[in-house]
Amino acid sequence: MENKNCPCGSGFSYYDCCDRFISGDLLPETALELMKSRYSAYATKTVNYIFDTTHPSVQHLTSVENIQDWADETTWFKLEIVASKENIVEFKATYKDLKGNENVHHERSNFHFENNKWYYVDGNYYD
Repeated sequence: MENKNCPCGSGFSYYDCCDRFISGDLLPETALELMKSRYSAYATKTVNYIFDTTHPSVQHLTSVENIQDWADETTWFKLEIVASKENIVEFKATYKDLKGNENVHHERSNFHFENNKWYYVDGNYYD
């Protein structure tokens, strides 16, 4: 996927964009970078990254297996950032389910910076 555009929609190659974070070469410096890289991890089905960037206080609410199941049932193809401030990112992520139905996941996500690392904590979902 190195030469392909990054799923997050930045216009950069995946290698020069979100892969830097997903591979562990760099840590996201902002909540927005973490959110975009988590979206790209869903799009590339790199589920361990999604679990590892979930705040430890809420990791018990999910599992790598649950994340993998959802990733396998979806094909993510568009990310729109609605709003972003220091620790909150609102976005719309468009995906297709296994039946080919197009859906939009609209979420306002909360992030926490701890020990020099950003984590996803939780989110509010909208219809």
